[in-house]
Amino acid sequence: MSKDTRGPGRQLMKRLQRSVWLMTIFAASVGWFQSGCTRNLKPAPEAHRVAGMKNAAKMTVQGVYMVAQSQPWPGRWRIEQHVTPLRVVIENNSGQPLCLRYEAFSLVGDEGKRFAALPLNAIEGVTVESIETPRFRHRHFYVAPYYSDVYPDITPYPHRFPYDPFYYERYHTYWSGISLPTPLMREKALPEGVIETEGRVEGWLYFERVKRVTRVSLRMFLVNAETGEEFGEIRIPYVKE
Repeated sequence: MSKDTRGPGRQLMKRLQRSVWLMTIFAASVGWFQSGCTRNLKPAPEAHRVAGMKNAAKMTVQGVYMVAQSQPWPGRWRIEQHVTPLRVVIENNSGQPLCLRYEAFSLVGDEGKRFAALPLNAIEGVTVESIETPRFRHRHFYVAPYYSDVYPDITPYPHRFPYDPFYYERYHTYWSGISLPTPLMREKALPEGVIETEGRVEGWLYFERVKRVTRVSLRMFLVNAETGEEFGEIRIPYVKE
């Protein structure tokens, strides 16, 4: 009786194929688990919910109305593995120009741990790519003067609006070593600037990834763009799902 010498080779090939298949399933499961664990914030029980908007809460302070919504990122990239994105709507009825700076926003845990809002553009030292079709909504809004090359079709704020190099140097390095931000993230991002009275903006903020906490509050300091004086603070509480 002749012996089939191809048997061991076929068995080895099947084992290799099975190993590759198992590794693929494992990698996909890990990616799904990570994105699910890092993405889901929901308004805390005491937050003021927004009817008809999932995972959205609101607050009004000194005539400034803010809605913050935690929802899955609409792009194909699972950016929640690296950052915590929040969609925000801000309306200014305070009677004074409202300054928007990333340093005014943060997610703060009950234990005091702070997750900063991240700038997407390196302003100094590199050529900044312009955004021809921004996908954030705005009315009566001026971009910060140093963003005039990034948003060539939006009027820059005509008065003093100093650039803070220390904040950018500290937090723009967060993107080092990862393939973010994507073009869609930059197009949808809420830029720094000024909302005039009766103005409104709607866009996305990207925070350092929330981890090792169960509760955070979205905080926004309200600052008069002309005087630099702080006139209030918005806090919207969230919990991890």
